[in-house]
Amino acid sequence: GAMKPIVYDVPALRARIDEEPYRSALQKVLRTGDLEGLLARFVARDSLARSIAAIPGVPHNTDDRTQVEFGFARTVGQGRFDASEVWLTAQERKEDRPATTGGDVDWDRVADQRISMIAASQIGPAPSPGMSPEQRARATAEASYVNGRLEDALRGWSRLKRQEPADLLELPLMAEILADAGSEMSLPFVTRLRFVQPTEADAVQAELFVRLAQWSQAAAALLSAFERYRGDPWPLPGIMSRALRAAVQVASHDGPAALLLFETLRTPFAGFMLDQERRAAVIEISGFLDLKAHCAEALGGMEPHVPWQRPVLEYRVRCYQETGDNRAKDARRDLEAFVSGEPVPFGAGLL
Repeated sequence: GAMKPIVYDVPALRARIDEEPYRSALQKVLRTGDLEGLLARFVARDSLARSIAAIPGVPHNTDDRTQVEFGFARTVGQGRFDASEVWLTAQERKEDRPATTGGDVDWDRVADQRISMIAASQIGPAPSPGMSPEQRARATAEASYVNGRLEDALRGWSRLKRQEPADLLELPLMAEILADAGSEMSLPFVTRLRFVQPTEADAVQAELFVRLAQWSQAAAALLSAFERYRGDPWPLPGIMSRALRAAVQVASHDGPAALLLFETLRTPFAGFMLDQERRAAVIEISGFLDLKAHCAEALGGMEPHVPWQRPVLEYRVRCYQETGDNRAKDARRDLEAFVSGEPVPFGAGLL
């Protein structure tokens, strides 16, 4: 909020972006180094907010009646809010750009960076009427990437006129879809990525090594990525999530690496990023090690509220039975409670 209208002075903003600490912060957090990248994060003018507030019957969000916060809390994990819908509404109403003064803005570049910014947020960017044909094709390719269809993303990308990343967010995307295909064409992009986000560079290079079945090299890259991730919360969660899956795959092929990955992943990442996925990976990797020696460590810190998932509950029962742990009875009771609540197959009991 502000007491008077905010002025978007183009020369002043460009000068500020070139100064520290803004230069480093924008590159590290928003993955941009120019005004166009900053304006890609602009959602809508205040006129849209005023129009929404004027709709009859819509409750206002106030300090003593926080409708927005309460609504988000009630729908957490249900995916009912889509920022892309807000952008599309603002576009249709011509309210998606701030009023600027003193200089020109490359609005095509803003649109380009908005596509990759939305994809980096793990939201499939939807093609919109205001996009050029090339931008619509990019949005479709990046939506495939977000949805885990990296082969489709690569095919879509190969049909584009421009084969260079538009910004620092598209750089890891291009590196990863090529690495996933087992293509060493990803390596120049990985090298460039290393100067911006070395944690992601290690994770993407590990994916390439996995595709090439170079297990020891993959393990070394993953260990480096996970150690960096302990102190760096800014890598893209999608890349690091796939790195955790790659770690399980590496552990299944390389016994010594399995133990190293197990020990490394027992420590939480910065800000407890991907904590549930990290814990699940630890449990899976321990399956390639001696159960009695490592299962209690794998479950360490989860008790008594372990993830309510059948594989975890079954693993817990096995672990405590094998190790003679006095929590085995509680573990069996929890598994039975989970199983009793599962849906009954439609044909069960029919003669």
